[in-house]
Amino acid sequence: AHRYPNQLLRLIDRLDADGNTFLIHLDKRMDPTSFDLILRETKGKSNIFFIRRFTCYWAGCGINQATCEGIKEVFRRKIVFDYLTLLSGQDYPIKPKSFIRNYQKENEELSFVNHYPFPFEEWNADNGGWDRVEKWFIIRNNIFAFPKANQFKNKLSNAIWNRTFARLPIKRKFPNGLQPYGGAQFWSLHYKHAKILCDYIIKNPQYVSFF
Repeated sequence: AHRYPNQLLRLIDRLDADGNTFLIHLDKRMDPTSFDLILRETKGKSNIFFIRRFTCYWAGCGINQATCEGIKEVFRRKIVFDYLTLLSGQDYPIKPKSFIRNYQKENEELSFVNHYPFPFEEWNADNGGWDRVEKWFIIRNNIFAFPKANQFKNKLSNAIWNRTFARLPIKRKFPNGLQPYGGAQFWSLHYKHAKILCDYIIKNPQYVSFF
């Protein structure tokens, strides 16, 4: 979550039930008033935990860091769960808790991940997604890719850049011989898959560092 504190509180209230636990990441850029409101309104609730905070820019690695931290925190705290679900603070369920829980039981041991192998058609502007992993990116308030053409608003700067640095044959190699996939950020993982993922990112820090 990074804004709209009342919506986050409403989301928690909507999903709160016996057996449900919340691990909340609050973006370091969240304004102090919103931050204090969330802490105050959730104080004393034994099924709510706050994880280590990261600065999250759109498309930046802070979002990945926060996600990985949440996954590890679940197992560090030995929280009992069937499904681990990643939600945005701006999500809101369109079905009641009972429907969600029954759906998970009916599909027990399945995980839900929106994923497509590269080349991913929706990312054709990024060479089917390969540019996203083979090029270097600097991300803060804007996105700068290297080496990639047309990085500047100024035509002269682009002309110089495109004839020099953008032509450099530099490619990053996707780690561990794995096949990259593209798709939506959010997912719902069954316990056994969440455990595999947690063990992998702990044992392979270079994989996380790649991103």
